[in-house]
Amino acid sequence: MEADDERPSASGSDAASTCRGDKGADHPLAERPRPVRGRALRSTGRHAGGRIATPADTQGGRPRCARETGLLRRLYNQDYITNIRVKVKNPDEIDSVAGEIRQLLHERHHITPPQEDDFAIFSAADIARMARGISGTLNLLLTALAGLSLLVGGIVLMNILLISVGERKKEIGLRRALGATQGDIFRQFLMESLSVTLLGMVLGSALGWAASSLMAGVTKFPVVVSWQPFALALGFALVVGLFFGVQPARRAARLKPVDALR
Repeated sequence: MEADDERPSASGSDAASTCRGDKGADHPLAERPRPVRGRALRSTGRHAGGRIATPADTQGGRPRCARETGLLRRLYNQDYITNIRVKVKNPDEIDSVAGEIRQLLHERHHITPPQEDDFAIFSAADIARMARGISGTLNLLLTALAGLSLLVGGIVLMNILLISVGERKKEIGLRRALGATQGDIFRQFLMESLSVTLLGMVLGSALGWAASSLMAGVTKFPVVVSWQPFALALGFALVVGLFFGVQPARRAARLKPVDALR
């Protein structure tokens, strides 16, 4: 490249360390120009201890040397800074610092109320609040889906037991004729309802544990399986079995032996 095409440049500390290599902490990046997208850039210095007000010093592991917004305009066809990262020593001062930054940007951008900001300021606390809000919404959605699944499963269970009562009338009549009471018939069908729900709980818990173990082995992410979900599954299985098994059990218990044996 011609000497006239050379332009001065500055770099962030990360890019400077990468470009400098092992030539010492005070050594410039290089005396010879470095080609960047068809332009020769000669390093004239670096920003000490921080990042230059451009995109990141490195991208994809490669150093990026740039000269403020002038180079942004030439290389990326933009004359503005997309983002600025500010580090606060005292976490208690994050809100006050954010307020000062907002006031400064209002002055620089000539923004006066009720005009809307043409920028956004996000702190770690804001990101944490957004994450908690998203997590809360997802929890509500998952809770609603779980409740709907339990309702549908309970209704299906009740219908299956009602069909079973209709098909086993002779069995019920024979037991009643041999001395079984209404309570005995009621407890029999209620235990059958609980057995079905508990079997579903065991199978579902085993499937969830297997899926968690498989995910931990494939993704290398740590997966902790605690006892609370299993206890919750057991509780819901008992509740669903008892609630939706009462009606079929009552219908079976109320059958008269004579009518059931016909």
